[in-house]
Amino acid sequence: MAINSEERNARLAESKYLILKKRQKKTRITGAVLFAIGSVILTFWFAVKEFAILPIAGTAMLVGLLMFIRSFANRQFFVLDQGNGEETYKITKRDPDDGLMLSQYAAFYVYRNSKSYRKRYVKKLAKLEFTKQEAQRLFDFECDVLTRFNKPYMLRLDFTEKWFFGLTQPLFLAYPKEQDDIFKERFLTLGELCKIVDEAEWHFINSRERPLPDGVWIEILTWRMKGPGGEFGRKYFEMISEVTDIPIEKIGNYTSNEARRLNMYKWN
Repeated sequence: MAINSEERNARLAESKYLILKKRQKKTRITGAVLFAIGSVILTFWFAVKEFAILPIAGTAMLVGLLMFIRSFANRQFFVLDQGNGEETYKITKRDPDDGLMLSQYAAFYVYRNSKSYRKRYVKKLAKLEFTKQEAQRLFDFECDVLTRFNKPYMLRLDFTEKWFFGLTQPLFLAYPKEQDDIFKERFLTLGELCKIVDEAEWHFINSRERPLPDGVWIEILTWRMKGPGGEFGRKYFEMISEVTDIPIEKIGNYTSNEARRLNMYKWN
């Protein structure tokens, strides 16, 4: 998929995230070591009663304790532990669940090892009439897609609002770029597919007067919701229903929920 600038930004944010994560770990370990050293010195002081070493023990224990606490309480490190990050990862007052598409819960689980997102995904699907087992099977399907194909852009908190179609070149540039191949590879998460057909329909209506490259306009026609894109979506969701043994009506509940989310966060 031609999301090169998105991927570059996501990889940069990923690098910043990892640097911050290492700093958090180093702070926590250093604090624990200093506290332990201070404790050893204090024990030694009780044996020899040498006053000169008492301040050293106290200082080491205090600094170590403060560093250890800081690794949990520092604003930046706290955000890490919540599974957020810059841009995702950026420090923000925005609720980490606010506006996330459901497929992003799987992305945070796969790419951030944020296990709480699996529970949140299942809980949200329960409101869409999924059983716990059905929700877990659909979650596993989405995680499989994300594991096989690197999609770090799905970690962005503003993923719902961001555009897939840049209009300067086609979205799908490399394999799999044809719908048959995309179907065969099971290349898309449900959230991505909902966004793609929704955007293509918007561009079909609102961008037809723009001087678009032929390949871009052909792709919009191919993916528009009220055209081949909608038909592809129906087949794709039927495939998911068959693979996961989830009634197609419940897959429909999922996609309708994502359509409402897009309407709320992207189009309003």
